[in-house]
Amino acid sequence: LQFHLKQFYFFFNIVHYPFSVNYNMCVRSHGTNSVYDVMRFANYTIQYPLFLEPPKYVNVSASIRYTTIKNWLIMRGEGLRNPGGPGNKQYPAEAQLLCEKPEYCGESYSYGDRYIKELSLYDGSKVTPETLIRAGINHHITFTTRQITSLFGI
Repeated sequence: LQFHLKQFYFFFNIVHYPFSVNYNMCVRSHGTNSVYDVMRFANYTIQYPLFLEPPKYVNVSASIRYTTIKNWLIMRGEGLRNPGGPGNKQYPAEAQLLCEKPEYCGESYSYGDRYIKELSLYDGSKVTPETLIRAGINHHITFTTRQITSLFGI
């Protein structure tokens, strides 16, 4: 990378239990084995559920949010509009770091994972915060769907 990356990442603990634990707790507390009787599920993906139009000319940070088995892995850089800053070039650097982490599921896992892998190989000039939210939500939905279907042996 041709710039000094002021990069950090952190794990953000998911507030709810993994779905399988949540299901098992429901079965024990309700005394039934029928998943249809006890299943309750809500999911906000990786984005705050209430949309508010952002203020004009907001200086958002370059970030990738990625669902893992127990956490969200959040790659966060500096503001995209910082004077003299790297701007969108932070995205490929974040994608490279994410692809090297053991939590990364691989480019064949979902459309979102493929997008992140491809981003790690390019300059990031056409990336926007929205495209990475789209990729992160796609990964999250794929991850959660596989987690839920594993309960049924599918």
